[in-house]
Amino acid sequence: MLIFIRVLVSWVGIRNKFLYDTTEWVLSPLRLMLPPLGGFLDLSPLIAVLLIEFAGNFFLNLIAGSYL
Repeated sequence: MLIFIRVLVSWVGIRNKFLYDTTEWVLSPLRLMLPPLGGFLDLSPLIAVLLIEFAGNFFLNLIAGSYL
C-alpha cells in the first residue's frame, strides 16, 4: 500500500521522507535491474507490488499445505 501511495504522491510532486525511507529498500534493487522505459517511466513500483503479492500468496499456500 505504501508503494502505491508513494507513486500517487510522486505524481503530484510532493516529497515525503517517511514514504521514501520505508519503500526505497524494495525499489532501489529493482531500479538497478530494470532500466526506465523511454528514459522516464519507472516500472520498479509495479514489479515490486507484483513480487510482494506473489511471495505473499506463495508463503500463504506453503503454510496451508497447498504446495507440498
